[in-house]
Amino acid sequence: MKFRARGKNSGRGLTAARLVLDEAFKIPAEAMGALLPTLRAVPNTQITYASSAPKSDSRVLWSLINRGRADDAKDRLFYAEWGNPLGTDISSVDAWYQANPALGIRITEETLHDEYRTLVTSGDMELVAEFAREAVGIGQPLPEDSAARDAKLPADAWTATITHHPPPIAPGEIVLAFDIAPGGEWASVAMAAGALDTPYVEVIEHRAGTGWLPSRLVELVERWKPQHVVCDGVGPAGSTIAAVLLAFRQAGITADLLHQVTITELKRACGAFFADVVEGRLKRPPNQGPLENAAADATERRLGEAWAWDRRNATVPISTLVAVTLARSMLSAESPVDDHQFQGGFVDLADFLDD
Repeated sequence: MKFRARGKNSGRGLTAARLVLDEAFKIPAEAMGALLPTLRAVPNTQITYASSAPKSDSRVLWSLINRGRADDAKDRLFYAEWGNPLGTDISSVDAWYQANPALGIRITEETLHDEYRTLVTSGDMELVAEFAREAVGIGQPLPEDSAARDAKLPADAWTATITHHPPPIAPGEIVLAFDIAPGGEWASVAMAAGALDTPYVEVIEHRAGTGWLPSRLVELVERWKPQHVVCDGVGPAGSTIAAVLLAFRQAGITADLLHQVTITELKRACGAFFADVVEGRLKRPPNQGPLENAAADATERRLGEAWAWDRRNATVPISTLVAVTLARSMLSAESPVDDHQFQGGFVDLADFLDD
């Protein structure tokens, strides 16, 4: 058993079968990005969250609460809640029992009366709110502009995109894309193959930090001769463009290979990716954990009449999802045609991936 203080780098490099997170109302999104990978290499894993009611900035906990209240179990999530809704009389002893299963067993009514007198009668609204949250189980709602929302991608449609028979892929027939999580905690590289009417996407790399990214892109470009390398230069990935271009120049790769999407192209890419998922055109391999997590969490950020993936309100890194979205957007309208298709010239990308 290992105990760790939570932080943006807690758990990195460790492996676990079970992860227990107490006081879940204080979990920051970046801590989940560091902790979830500890479970990747172990079968039959379990995460346990325990907490008092959420605060107004408890985005990770609110996401779990909304899933639990919506009965989003799908044989994977067990959810139990003891609390009271907004507007409950916080002086009500019945409400105290509703929120505290241990009341009358190892917690006494006298103890909660003492807390009530100390916090509520003080007149300090912050102390009153803390009593309501801690003792009466009344959660503090998220601010309206960052409220937890349903994931954009329908779960059933996303599951239907899985294929166990990826297409054969040859050098020169893919598009590469990369993206970075806010703060540079994670970076992802993805590819797309096929055509716009039959797109196939796959995450190639998802690792902590960004220092590894330029050299990895050079390696992939030299091996797979992509048609384009794509990124959102206005987003977090913009911080690495100079380093990527320097690595390209040193390797003799033309800078014209790198395409930075405009905001208009980004909106079109997100809308088209969503349409491909819900209309059954997109295909992807199974068992890509970071992409699965991103797709289950990502919401939309409105940009006028259109939208893009919302990195700011994500509770897990969604750079994998952004990367596959951008890679798919640069595919040609028609599939590449090559005379050596049936002469052993194609390679299965799965044979190449390090993971």
